[in-house]
Amino acid sequence: MDEVFDSLELLGLENFPSDDGSLLFVIWLFFFGKPLWGKYAPFRLAGGKGFNAHNFRSVLETLLQHPALYQFVQDVIGGTRARQWTVERYVRLQPGESILDLGCGPGDLLKLLPATADFKYLGIDLSEKYLNVAAKRANDSIDFVQGDCAHFLPLLDGRRFDWIFCMGLLHHLSDAQCQSLLSAAAQSLTEKGSLICLEPTLSDSQSRLTHATMSLDRGEYLRTEDEWRQLFDSEFRDVTMYWLDGAFRIPYQKTVSVLQKPR
Repeated sequence: MDEVFDSLELLGLENFPSDDGSLLFVIWLFFFGKPLWGKYAPFRLAGGKGFNAHNFRSVLETLLQHPALYQFVQDVIGGTRARQWTVERYVRLQPGESILDLGCGPGDLLKLLPATADFKYLGIDLSEKYLNVAAKRANDSIDFVQGDCAHFLPLLDGRRFDWIFCMGLLHHLSDAQCQSLLSAAAQSLTEKGSLICLEPTLSDSQSRLTHATMSLDRGEYLRTEDEWRQLFDSEFRDVTMYWLDGAFRIPYQKTVSVLQKPR
């Protein structure tokens, strides 16, 4: 796979423009890119069996381990815009406040925070590849730690945070893992702190195409609004959920949940 990733960097995909035309390029890359991929063509990554939901997710999982390609795909489909809208609409960062970013990836949340804001930031992720990229952003106020986000509490050394972010993390975790994370988050917030969750959410009102698209997500634990709320209510007394419409360029929907007042 390193040969593929080197080819992507040579093509400059990490700087590829985030417009509708780039989405067409991604489609071409996956389905008609055999000359570029060679023996790593997508249908070969899928075991030579052609595309279906299972092997497409397997291909996606492999390719998105590369931080530059991950960010490129997020830009193209609207994932970055969804995060940006979440921060702009539901986060009021005050000087001197602290942030915990669970499942921080390459640390791209930092690009969405006010450049002039004075804050302390800690990012936690399991992926060494993502953290190697994230480490380039580190300074006296910004730090990154490798660890399991479902069991992150021992990594904090008793620190508490004004803002905790779970941006597209929880749908990769089972109910038991989510419960563990939410319990730890409740213990890690300051008195007036907030946990912000941005997660894909299923609904009976969604079209078949939307359901089909969302089924291709790498996360294995897609949930309905009621299922998310049930998890959140178990640890927080104040739970507000919002549908984030219009951010994605593909048939895909997420909700933003603002969790406050731990039980």
